[in-house]
Amino acid sequence: MITFYIATTRYSLLADGSPDRITLVKWWAEKVNDTVKATTTIRGTPIAGDYLPADALYDTITEADLIVWLGDLEDTVSIEAQLDITLAEIEHPTSDTAVPWQEQFDKWAVGVAYIIDDVRIYSDIGYQCIQAHTSQTTWAPPETPSLWTLYVPPSEGPQPWVQPTGDHDDYDLDETVTHNGHLWTSLVDANVWEPGVSQWSDEGVYP
Repeated sequence: MITFYIATTRYSLLADGSPDRITLVKWWAEKVNDTVKATTTIRGTPIAGDYLPADALYDTITEADLIVWLGDLEDTVSIEAQLDITLAEIEHPTSDTAVPWQEQFDKWAVGVAYIIDDVRIYSDIGYQCIQAHTSQTTWAPPETPSLWTLYVPPSEGPQPWVQPTGDHDDYDLDETVTHNGHLWTSLVDANVWEPGVSQWSDEGVYP
């Protein structure tokens, strides 16, 4: 069973500035298998103007109403399948790897004491530990950017983009990175923008 949680909503405004109908629902979902929990990242579901339930008065709409809307508008079977994959990966890490260099690293697992610079593979993606900790069921690498950062060996080509924190780690003109499945080239020096937002040229799907 999936449990949906409403994060925020967006709505249009009436002439007097008061809220009118909801136009977007941001939500996340989880599925629990015994003590192991899988979660989705926050997503947004647009509420189209011809979706009749959204014509209800704004101040009468409850969180339960919004969850019903999500059930109407989202592919809940697909969402549940994604959560099942995450649960299975946490409980029984797969032995296959996406690319050969990953074979030298262990799969991420629960209950392991990780130290800074440890590299582990999770769902066929490499992650490097940036804060020592003992892993927990709800601390998978994609969900804990304070503990893990994306990792690809320098010998394997362009590195995953990481949000710069200062002058020491910003990106130079013509530097390339990978991000969201694409290769990007920096258009400026001292680039701190996220690829896809500004100051990067999309070079296409990668690898």
